[in-house]
Amino acid sequence: MPKLLLAIGIVSLTACGQFPGVYKIPVEQGNQVSQADVDAIEIGMSREQVRFLIGTPIFINRLENDRWIYVRRQTLGDTTLESSKIEIRFQGDAVVDIRQIQ
Repeated sequence: MPKLLLAIGIVSLTACGQFPGVYKIPVEQGNQVSQADVDAIEIGMSREQVRFLIGTPIFINRLENDRWIYVRRQTLGDTTLESSKIEIRFQGDAVVDIRQIQ
């Protein structure tokens, strides 16, 4: 009887991650920037205007301060549903380039 209980315990512990019907929470990480927000950015805008439109970037290289990167990722459990990266380059205080990085 103790061996049967031990076997049931081990099987139930190892099967928890694969159990059907377990709710997985969608998780959104990074900057939630829509395509409409990105389309609103224009060449020549200042850093403050960009920050006002789409928020503070997730990554600013302190050695190369003319490049801002906005990253967004949405996952459900271990599956990535959506992922995007936007790079904005400045020259002085003005936007000179906007790119979608994949």
